[in-house]
Amino acid sequence: MHRTTIAIESPIERAIRRIAASERRSFKELINHLLRQALKTYRTGRKKPSEFKWIVSHAKPVPGFDPSNRSTYLDIISRPFP
Repeated sequence: MHRTTIAIESPIERAIRRIAASERRSFKELINHLLRQALKTYRTGRKKPSEFKWIVSHAKPVPGFDPSNRSTYLDIISRPFP
């Protein structure tokens, strides 16, 4: 493995460090992973579909919502948003 020095813009470095910390990976490991992905995309000329991630909301359910009753769901989503 060769060592190389590169200049990374500060906002990019901070983002990579945050991702590395959240995934419990080293900065170096994540950089190599991201470069591998970029090279694969560059070579094939197509982007890999992004991974689906759930976004959790702490909002309370809409009053009267019954997830097992489709017609209730359709009634609620057709109401005007307050």
